[in-house]
Amino acid sequence: MEYDLTVNIDPDMLRDLLDFGYNLCIAKKVNDAYTVVWQGSSVLLADKFAWTSQHEVFGTRSFVSGALVRASTNEEPISGGQTAVLDKYGIVNEASGTADDSGKFMVQNNYGLINLGVNALMNGSHSPTYVSLKPYVSGTITLQPVETILVWLSNEVKTGTMLLEASSLSIEIDFTYNSSHTLRYRAADGIPGRGIWVLDEREAVLPMTYRLTSNSFDIPEPTAGQLALVAEVMNASAWPCPTPLIPVVAEVEYETEWEARAFHEYIAQNVPTGFAKWDVAQIAKSVSVIMEAEFGDDEGAIIRFSAEAFVRLLYAFSNPNYKLFTMTVHGRPAGAKSQVDQARTTGAVVVRFANAGQAAAFADHVEAMACPAVGFTSFVKGQTVTVRLLDKGGKKGAHKRMRRAFDATIAAFESVPEGAEAIHVGAITWGM
Repeated sequence: MEYDLTVNIDPDMLRDLLDFGYNLCIAKKVNDAYTVVWQGSSVLLADKFAWTSQHEVFGTRSFVSGALVRASTNEEPISGGQTAVLDKYGIVNEASGTADDSGKFMVQNNYGLINLGVNALMNGSHSPTYVSLKPYVSGTITLQPVETILVWLSNEVKTGTMLLEASSLSIEIDFTYNSSHTLRYRAADGIPGRGIWVLDEREAVLPMTYRLTSNSFDIPEPTAGQLALVAEVMNASAWPCPTPLIPVVAEVEYETEWEARAFHEYIAQNVPTGFAKWDVAQIAKSVSVIMEAEFGDDEGAIIRFSAEAFVRLLYAFSNPNYKLFTMTVHGRPAGAKSQVDQARTTGAVVVRFANAGQAAAFADHVEAMACPAVGFTSFVKGQTVTVRLLDKGGKKGAHKRMRRAFDATIAAFESVPEGAEAIHVGAITWGM
């Protein structure tokens, strides 16, 4: 499969980033960690990166943070399911075995003390994307690259640099269920290091700092300018509607399920005033809350109110060391609805799944279940699907028609392979 990422830099920030010597850096996750700058070059207004899952393995003398990777052996192509032997002479032999789609490959180390590395194909050429932090003495070592990348801005590293202890201004992007993404960097307060990332033109993400030694993330407390940008991005995806249903969804991921459980209990017990809906859910290490403000017709004010209320709770919590924090406005189709559509009865349902794969499958299923009386439009974000319903009949009985149609969709989905099951977050909310 082919993957691609387009990165855009706001024109107002380009000169400052270049003057400060920033590079746009990308690393690929291997064995659940980031250790090498896969690509790192001067920022451009628009830059596109394309790759496929093609890899090479090699040996190197050591991992030295901040140094360039130097292969100490030959570099040998390898595919998932295959094994390459590093013999006693320090030569990586041709990989053998049946290739498969597992994504895992092995190196049989018969040489002795050595660090193992992985090259990955990017924009037509291979470059290092991983070196093990510690050397291996002997045995069979499994290496597993995945299609998740780290993107960040740095004036300290370039292509092939072994990562420093801290990589700031970063965002992690998962390509598992979507092979193409766009990314934009927007700076707040006119300062290059105080910006936010905008993923796929609709998701505002505060920059993280990746910690090499602990293989973890933390997010510095956002400035007022960053929070204003978050609200602006969410508001920019608004669509005109006489009585808008605006579920603002915040999601926080922690390092452990225990930390997530503690935060879940905290925000469930400390519901801010001014919300008609505050539905909190926890799945594994992630906690999400669906917020609907109970006042106002101005979407911008509602979004800002929701974002600020959640951030206040987040930083009042005793453990602010979360891994990932995102805020999204759900249920928004691209472009404005026609006046005919606006006059009809609509509803929205938010459904949470155990994993992103089930959510994507359900979104596809919903699109296929449209019927003459009720239309469906689905919007998927990670493990959450927002379903927008449009009743095509008269106002009388519209509520019941939409409920019956959606219940039938849920019932039909239970027979889909892998037995995926919908999990509702709180009561279903209908906007009329």
